[in-house]
Amino acid sequence: MKRVLLGTFTILYLAACGGHSSHSHNHEHDHQHEHETESCEGHDHNHNHAYKDEHHGHNSNESATYNNINAIELSESEAQTAGVKVEKVTKSQFAQTIPVSGKLQFAQTDEMTIGATISGTVNFLQTYTNGTPVKKGGIICTISSDNIIGGDPTKKIEVTYKIAQEELERKERLLKEKIVTQSDYNTTLENYEKARIEYESVLNSKANAGNTIKSPINGYVLETLVSNGDFVNAGAPIAKVVRNNKMMLVADVPLRYQNKLSMVKSATFIAEGSEEVFHTDSLEGKKLPCSTGVSTSNAFITLRWEMNRTAGLWSGSFAKIYLQTETVTDAISIPVSALTDEGGTYYVYVKLDNSHYKKTRVRTGATDGRRIQIVEGLHAGNHVVTEGVMCVRQAGMSNIIGGHGHSH
Repeated sequence: MKRVLLGTFTILYLAACGGHSSHSHNHEHDHQHEHETESCEGHDHNHNHAYKDEHHGHNSNESATYNNINAIELSESEAQTAGVKVEKVTKSQFAQTIPVSGKLQFAQTDEMTIGATISGTVNFLQTYTNGTPVKKGGIICTISSDNIIGGDPTKKIEVTYKIAQEELERKERLLKEKIVTQSDYNTTLENYEKARIEYESVLNSKANAGNTIKSPINGYVLETLVSNGDFVNAGAPIAKVVRNNKMMLVADVPLRYQNKLSMVKSATFIAEGSEEVFHTDSLEGKKLPCSTGVSTSNAFITLRWEMNRTAGLWSGSFAKIYLQTETVTDAISIPVSALTDEGGTYYVYVKLDNSHYKKTRVRTGATDGRRIQIVEGLHAGNHVVTEGVMCVRQAGMSNIIGGHGHSH
């Protein structure tokens, strides 16, 4: 009986063990299958999004690093087509600036006022505006003396001249005979010279349409001071002309910067309606003495530079001006074009390798209109995108490595 019970127990135990082994095998197989499935999905995910640069030999660890920083992918050919250019960040001297406003004017030393040589009615040959070019000897207008009450003043000048000439000849004969003194003769000679100069001036400007008023210089008409058809007296101002080689930059500086004005030697500026940045030094600008007074209407101190005129600069244009003061050593600066502004927060795009970029937040300092100082966020040796920034930005909005980040 004991043998029967022992045999029965043995059979039941083996059956139980066999069933457990079978269950364990099936569980491990199912778990392994699930793990293998997850591994393939992970492989596919990494294959689609992870970065491996065969040219640079980056391994999977480097790809994981790019995943963590949300690097932006843009191939070399795409970047070249979009005109993407970069600049290596270095430390150098950078001038601190004071941003002010101002305007451009023609230099006062180059201005000339043209006056009427006789009395009469003005007739402009064309409509003149600020900046109309004129040549030396070119006719600005004519003055007609026809139908003037009291007669043609030109004829009066001619009569006065002839009388003075006859009187001088008479005094010359009397001086030889010692009938008049040398002093008396000298007075007659002086009167004659005045009449001659006036007569020759009128004679030289005489034309069929009337007396011609000509430009004494090559340059531009700054403004006309009378209207067409106006009557003017001899000597009255008619127009202002200016030479074409000098300009004046006028900067209005708030009083709070008065202690720094002694440090200002030069300036950069951007004229209204233009994106080009000009520098007073490159235009051979000469800083004029600072005004000693302050305008009571706006509480500004005026600074002026006289400089060479160049294309794109016109009198009367307003300008953004950056006054350059003390120089900072070991400063990091980049072109203004490298910055993107997102609600007052500034970013740049740093190139990591041939086809990857990183969006980097920076804190800015002073600017001279061309370049801007970076006080935080960049280091010497970084390569910053300076042209084609929008292309890199758009690429960052669509294909960040890893697929889980978000870039603006």
